[in-house]
Amino acid sequence: KTHRGATKAFREFERRLAQLPEREQGLVGVDKVLLFVRSINRAEREAIRIKLEHDDGANGLTEEWSKVE
Repeated sequence: KTHRGATKAFREFERRLAQLPEREQGLVGVDKVLLFVRSINRAEREAIRIKLEHDDGANGLTEEWSKVE
C-alpha cells in the first residue's frame, strides 16, 4: 500500500516538475531526490528508508529515474 502511495506521489512530483520552465527543471535536477523525499508523507519516507537500509538488490530499488514506476 505504501509503495503505491510513494509511486503516486512520485508521478505527481514529476508532473509538477515538468510544468517548470526548462531552465528551472535543470536547476532542480541536482536536488530532485531530496525534493521528492520532502514531498511525501512520513510513512512513505519511512518505508523507503527501510528498503534502502535492507537493500540486497532484490527489493527493486534503482538509481535510474526512468525505471521508476
